[in-house]
Amino acid sequence: MPGAVYDLSYERLVADQSRETRRLLEFCGLEWEDACLAFHRNPSPTMTASAIQVRQSLYDSSLAQWRHYGAQLEGLGRQLLAAGIDDAS
Repeated sequence: MPGAVYDLSYERLVADQSRETRRLLEFCGLEWEDACLAFHRNPSPTMTASAIQVRQSLYDSSLAQWRHYGAQLEGLGRQLLAAGIDDAS
């Protein structure tokens, strides 16, 4: 669904939060607010399963965790490539 769904890369977001947040807001037609970079300081209540993570700033410690499962994911990777989906990340 090109143009209907924004493809946000967590890796790019962690590397350059300001740039990627600006791109996301532009895609959504929203104005920039400095508070976007301090989302974890928002005092509003949250009712998500990841409520603790919502209060943390971005972190990169989980970026490559999928590599631990590389062997198990090889079959899926081949299927995605066969379907024309190529994402080297």
